[in-house]
Amino acid sequence: MKTIFIIGDDKVGRQAAAELNVPDAIWLNRSVGSKRVWRLIRSGAIKLPDVLAIALADIRRPNLAAPVLPIIQSNADVLELIKAEVPDRIICYRAGLVLTRRVLDQPVQFLNVHCADLPKYGGLGTLHRALRDKAFAQNACLHEITTVIDGGRVLHKEPYHLSPTRSFRLNEDVAYAAGRKILNDIASGHITP
Repeated sequence: MKTIFIIGDDKVGRQAAAELNVPDAIWLNRSVGSKRVWRLIRSGAIKLPDVLAIALADIRRPNLAAPVLPIIQSNADVLELIKAEVPDRIICYRAGLVLTRRVLDQPVQFLNVHCADLPKYGGLGTLHRALRDKAFAQNACLHEITTVIDGGRVLHKEPYHLSPTRSFRLNEDVAYAAGRKILNDIASGHITP
């Protein structure tokens, strides 16, 4: 089964890409920019204080050099990838690209790794919501991608625990480590969705 990983080109995504031992199967996603973040704040999809906390955590996170990998920036790029590579499945991690119906109608299994428990903590700003709710027992989830963001059937959960005494960044690191474990388990064949 041919698997392609589409991973967000940020510090967290680059760490995941560096750990995956399948460099020929990784594409970096660069579809998210500051304009999109501001649109998400204005629409209420994420709160400004949450964005600021996420940004501060990211500033404090070590920066790995971006691996030299092919780039995905749009749904058209995903369609070209499918045409060229003919994968059986595409797995996204921090990709930030909302796949269109046209892409999802392709004969490919589309999966996503979301680093908070689904369905309750889907979307953006999920770790802030979980911490505010004192929902410390969490799961990174491998789920099917549908037209509803984080709405697809969950296929695997990797448990982890948030802590109210840990900094937000360290809580994020724990959540992202659980997500990377799912990616690595797929790449090594330990998880077969």
